[in-house]
Amino acid sequence: MAEALDCELHYALVPRKPLKDIMGERALEVARQHVGTVAHHMALESQSVDDEVMREQIEELAEQLLRKPRDLW
Repeated sequence: MAEALDCELHYALVPRKPLKDIMGERALEVARQHVGTVAHHMALESQSVDDEVMREQIEELAEQLLRKPRDLW
């Protein structure tokens, strides 16, 4: 059909929300997974940390991930 109309066919992925928001959510998700795994191992060794420290670690790691977006996926 495109050829008959002398047109080019293009596909596009259009984000539903701003890319900055998507990346921020993904960074938090990856950071939670990573910190959660470490926290679990530490708890098994009776070295658990409180929720506030864990939240700070998640936020710090998320910020680091946003500086290297290739590590988000």
